[in-house]
Amino acid sequence: MKKTTFIKLALLITILTSLFSPITNAAYTVDYDAKVQDLQSKQAKAILELDNTFIDNKKTLEKEQYEEVINLNKEYDQDYQNLIEKQNEEIQDKFKDYQNNYSDNITFATFQKSDVYKNLIKKHEEEKNQLNTTLAEDTKTLAEKHDTELNELNKEYDENLAKINSEYGSSINNYTKDQYEEDFAQNVKTKLEEFDQKLEDLKKELNNTTDPEIQNDIIQDIEATKEAKTYFETYSNSIDTYEKYQEAQDMLNKSINDLISFYTQPNNPTTETKNTFTPSLIPKPAYIPGVEITSPNQERKLLTSSIIPRLAIAVIGFSGVIALLVLLWAGVRMLIAWGNDEEYTKAKDQILYAIIGLVISLLSYTIVKAIINFKIEENTNTEISQTL
Repeated sequence: MKKTTFIKLALLITILTSLFSPITNAAYTVDYDAKVQDLQSKQAKAILELDNTFIDNKKTLEKEQYEEVINLNKEYDQDYQNLIEKQNEEIQDKFKDYQNNYSDNITFATFQKSDVYKNLIKKHEEEKNQLNTTLAEDTKTLAEKHDTELNELNKEYDENLAKINSEYGSSINNYTKDQYEEDFAQNVKTKLEEFDQKLEDLKKELNNTTDPEIQNDIIQDIEATKEAKTYFETYSNSIDTYEKYQEAQDMLNKSINDLISFYTQPNNPTTETKNTFTPSLIPKPAYIPGVEITSPNQERKLLTSSIIPRLAIAVIGFSGVIALLVLLWAGVRMLIAWGNDEEYTKAKDQILYAIIGLVISLLSYTIVKAIINFKIEENTNTEISQTL
C-alpha cells in the first residue's frame, strides 16, 4: 500500500475529528459554561425569591383568614348571648303578663306548664336554629372565599414560575445557538489555517529536495492535503448553523435507531416479511482502503466477521500492553524503593494488580479468539475477507 494512502487516511481522520469536535464540544467551552451557570444561578435566585414571596404572602393570607374566622365566631358568640338575654327578658315579661291576667299567686312552675310558655320556648328554639343556620352559611361562604384566595395565590405563583423558566430557558437556548455557531466558526477557521500551514510546509520541503522519488511523494501529499481541505470546507458548511447541527443530529439518531432495529428484529424464516430498511451510509472515498458496502447483508457480515472482532482484539491488546507497562514500572519502583517499606509495599501491590490485569487480558484474548473462530460461518464471503 502506498504511503499516500496512509496520509489520506490520516487526513480523513483529522477531518472527522475536526468536524465532530465543535459538534460535541462547542457547547462545553469554559466561557459557555460560565455564562450558562450564571444564567442558571440567576434563574435559581429568581425562583428562590419567588418562593420566599409566595411563602410570605401565604402566611399573611392564612393569618388574615384565621382572624376572619375568629371574628366570625366572636360575632356569633355575641349574637347568641344577646339572643339569650333577649329571650330571658321576654320570658320574664310573659310571666308577669300571665300573673296579671290570672293571679299574682301563680308560680313560675305553673307558668311553665302553660301553652303560652310552651309557644314562647318553641319560638326561641326557632330563633336559635335560625342563628345557627346563619352561622353555618357565613362559615361556608368564608371558607369558599378563603379557597378562592389560596387558588388565586397559587395560580399567580405558577404563572410567575412559568414566566421565569421561560425567560431564562429562552436565554440559555439562544446562548447555546449563538455560542455553537461562534465556536464552530472559530474551529473551522483554525483548521483551515492548519491546512494552509501544512501546504506551505510541504511546498518548502518540495523546493528543498532534489530527489525525484521524494518530490513525487511530496506532490502526492500536497494533492491529498488539498483534497482533504476541500472536503473539510464542503462538509463543514453543512453544519455551520445550530439548526443544521440539530437536523444532522436528528438524522444521525434516526440512522442509529434504524440500524439497531434492523439488527435486532427477529429473523423467522417461516414468516414472509419484506425488509424495507435502507441504511443511511456516507459514500466511501476512493482513496480509503477497504470494500464498498452495497447491501445491509454485506454490512452485517463485515461487522460480525471482521470489524467487531478486530476492535475487540485491539482493545484487549491495548489493555495487555498497559498492564505490561505498569508491571515494568512497578518493578522499577520496587528496586528504587528498597529500604522504604511503605513505597516497597505499594510497588508490590502494583505488581500484583498488573499481573492480574495481564492475566485477564490474556484470558479475554483467548476467549474472544475462540468465539470468533467458532462463530465464523462456512459461507462467509471470501472476497470480502481477502480484500480486508
